[in-house]
Amino acid sequence: QLEQLENGINQRWGIVAS
Repeated sequence: QLEQLENGINQRWGIVAS
């Protein structure tokens, strides 16, 4: 569950951080 949430956040912030 936590990994799934972290994955979603990483995907979202991956574009923002770029």
